Amino acid sequence: LEALGVSSSALLAEAFAAAAGGAVPGAQKLPVAWGRQVECRSTANGVARFTFEELCDRPLSAEDYSAMVTKAQARRFTNL
Repeated sequence: LEALGVSSSALLAEAFAAAAGGAVPGAQKLPVAWGRQVECRSTANGVARFTFEELCDRPLSAEDYSAMVTKAQARRFTNL
């Protein structure tokens, strides 16, 4: 896509905005397993946007990822 002059980060931002219904994103702490919380810097209308590093450079378990979907309001995730 970059060769076509379309930035993948621009496309991801556009997809996030569409999924969030154009709502302005903000930070939110999402509840995960064992009463802990994970900070998400970009959430809006049940959509959470994380970078690869934010999800994968942390000691998170399968229970944490599951809890983000079942306990938190975030129902859709976008990832780089």
